[in-house]
Amino acid sequence: MLEDLESGAEIAHRAERLLRAADAHERLPTPVEDIVAAAELQQAKESWLAESALSGVPAYLARKIERLKGRVHAALDRKTREIHISPHIEHDGQRRFKTLHEVGHDILDWQRDAGYVDDQHTLSWRTRCHGAHA
Repeated sequence: MLEDLESGAEIAHRAERLLRAADAHERLPTPVEDIVAAAELQQAKESWLAESALSGVPAYLARKIERLKGRVHAALDRKTREIHISPHIEHDGQRRFKTLHEVGHDILDWQRDAGYVDDQHTLSWRTRCHGAHA
């Protein structure tokens, strides 16, 4: 799959470097927590993708934010270095995929924009074949 991408070699290099830093080679299941830590990130203790995060938000803003519900499955807060996964994602494999996907955004220089977003148009069709979406 990476050979289809112009940046495939760089992605492979950065991923390999992160796997070494996490001592994650040949460890199954993939040690997601170790990889997150090696990237100097952490899982958010309380995700702002949870409904409880809307408490205290003015009603006019809460209504707008509610419209995004179901569309945003995962996010990376670069300032706090936290990964947010929607609590509506219950399947462990999808949660793990989305977590590592956000780590990928962090380690790739061209995805450093604070507003970088993936959707069904920017993700490889191969990720969708396995039932995972960002």
